[in-house]
Amino acid sequence: MAAEGESDPVKELLDNELGDLRTFTGISMNRKFFEAKREQFHGDNPYGRQAAVLGLLSWLYSFCSRHFASKYLDIDEKPDAVELALEILQNHIEKTIDLDLLARKVGINRFSLVRKFSRQMGISPIKYLARLKLECAAMLLLESELDVAKVAERLCFSDQFHFSKRFKAAYAVTPTRYRELARTDS
Repeated sequence: MAAEGESDPVKELLDNELGDLRTFTGISMNRKFFEAKREQFHGDNPYGRQAAVLGLLSWLYSFCSRHFASKYLDIDEKPDAVELALEILQNHIEKTIDLDLLARKVGINRFSLVRKFSRQMGISPIKYLARLKLECAAMLLLESELDVAKVAERLCFSDQFHFSKRFKAAYAVTPTRYRELARTDS
């Protein structure tokens, strides 16, 4: 927060830059959001810090994809296949997307998509989507009251067991324990 008489960069960003883009899906765009993330990040709980980082990254991606892309790209400029695939994956995280469908939406064959995506991103599109879903799950576990089964269902995991197994492989604790640890000393 800015002191009396000083400009507040967060307020200026919200008032001047965002305009009609002040609301993003799932994230309330106001100073309370940023203050909560700052407090989470500076707390002693490593799971809370991770939630703060994931929340800010989600906000940043939403802001950049909606604001800068339309503002700075030429009308004739088309995004490349990897950029388009990233946009599709990030904007449809709560849906089931297989490689064939993604390749059709991007307009290239699946082998070319995997090759280009892996070369540019260092990970296959399907593994990238799985990572996104797990990051989203971590945020949902920390910032919502959805039970583990509902989180798994919302992110299109085949079942709660499969989700818990994948989550534990990524975060070294079960989803329930992750939530408990993050909310301790919060």
